[in-house]
Amino acid sequence: MKKHLELNNNDPGSKEVNETNELEEKGSKESGENRPDDSTKEKEEPAKQKDTETNELKEESSKESEDNNTVDSTKEKEESDKQKENGDKDSEEETVKNSDKSNVNQVITENWPSVPTSQENHTRVTFDEGSLDWEEMTTAISKGAGLSKSDMILWWVGGNGTNSVIATVTNKAQTDNYRVYVSWVDGAGYTPTKVEVLYENDKKQ
Repeated sequence: MKKHLELNNNDPGSKEVNETNELEEKGSKESGENRPDDSTKEKEEPAKQKDTETNELKEESSKESEDNNTVDSTKEKEESDKQKENGDKDSEEETVKNSDKSNVNQVITENWPSVPTSQENHTRVTFDEGSLDWEEMTTAISKGAGLSKSDMILWWVGGNGTNSVIATVTNKAQTDNYRVYVSWVDGAGYTPTKVEVLYENDKKQ
């Protein structure tokens, strides 16, 4: 019996079985040691994906903020341009009022621009036809009446102080009658200040 057991211990087949078992145990151990690495890798991948999504959300938020800033800037510019346009329009807008004065139908006031002057030492209105002062003054009168000088008849002009005049004019057809008020503005020139639309030419003889 004892001899039989010793033979079994020396049996080559038994040795091979033992070696196989040892290899299996070793492989199982190595597999067990590698599993934590796989688990870590699986954890790292969702974290990496989460970081990517966060970065994308930040980029989208930044882009939306830039777009909103651009829209606000454009809107402010449009409002500023609109206010400026309205301001310019108000400065040039004419006011027409009915009048209760005899022979005056309407009174027109407007921010007319001055007629550019070439005079350096203007002191008072002069009525010398053909002079520089006369030419600039009558140009301002025609501008106030809305007539070209070639289509205007100057029926009467008189002083209204040292630097202002009142003139009565019509068009060549004598269908439109105006009384025009003009004043000299230092550094600028003659400027229309008021126009009265007349029912009839009260200076016609």
